[in-house]
Amino acid sequence: MGICAYPDDKMIHEAATRIRPYLPITPLRNYPLLDEWIGHRITLWLKHENHQPTNSFKIRNAMAALTGLSCEERQLGVLAASTGNHGLALAWGGRTIGTPVEVYVPIGTAKEKIAAMRGYGATVVEIGNIYDDALNSARLDAAHGDRRLIEATDNTMVLAGAATLFFEILTQMPQIDVAVVSVGGGSHAAGAIVARDRSPGHSFGVVGVQAEQAPAICRSWEDGIMRRIPSKPTLAEGLATSVPYDATFPILLKGFLRMITVDEEEILEAARVTIVRSGNLVEPSGVVGVAGVKHLASELSGKTIVTVISGSNPSIDTLQLMFGNRRFDAYQETPPVGHSLKEVSHGRPL
Repeated sequence: MGICAYPDDKMIHEAATRIRPYLPITPLRNYPLLDEWIGHRITLWLKHENHQPTNSFKIRNAMAALTGLSCEERQLGVLAASTGNHGLALAWGGRTIGTPVEVYVPIGTAKEKIAAMRGYGATVVEIGNIYDDALNSARLDAAHGDRRLIEATDNTMVLAGAATLFFEILTQMPQIDVAVVSVGGGSHAAGAIVARDRSPGHSFGVVGVQAEQAPAICRSWEDGIMRRIPSKPTLAEGLATSVPYDATFPILLKGFLRMITVDEEEILEAARVTIVRSGNLVEPSGVVGVAGVKHLASELSGKTIVTVISGSNPSIDTLQLMFGNRRFDAYQETPPVGHSLKEVSHGRPL
């Protein structure tokens, strides 16, 4: 696995400046019906990265990396490996700035995401059974050619883009008790810790959440060393990594208040409830943070919590799994959520 340095403050703020012409400041909202479901007097604020052009915070990473390339590198094009959202973000970004993109994906990747990547003009190569297989193929291609490989986590500019997310949150809502963040490679989780530690006056706790079927970083955090633990099939495939990353793990190891895992039914339940009670389409990977808040609700009683909703690109199969045998109004027990929505101002650009 490649090694890269975590970006310094200057690189993060430069990334924020570069991506701003292309990406909006996303909303930060509270939904009383979600608070009601979670219980324990918790106030939960959702950072809506699902409102980005490709419905995921990964677009920050992609645009930060692409706009940081030289003119020659942009013309040659870039390579990537992805289970969906990273590749989709690069495809959108490549079309936006005129850079050819080729994405390696594991066989079985959601056909809707593959179609969307190709729709934005990317070349998609299906290879291997898991993400690591696709990544190894992309690395081999990059080693024998001139195109830059933009990895989903181990890339300094990608990490700079991810870090802009929590710096943005802190301009919208300075007072946070706890941030509960999903963890795949750890780019936006590390960004939460860095934003807290580099912003004077902030001391909120950061809790990391992984899918029980893909617990490599959680188990590594518990043991204090990097461990390889092959992931098993999970609905949160966007978080399914088998080993921690060199650039992010030291930050997570020192900065997390706690790490937990949530099982498949907890993830599905969080997705169903978030869709119905907030009116936002989400995919399972995008609500692992919400599942984590529900899992820890009794311990977080009375807290103001922020989590990120990232990923609203579920496959038809996943939607059928969520709702196929359930009434759509199963969680709609009080008046429509839009009548009591709270939203903070958009804040100021970095």
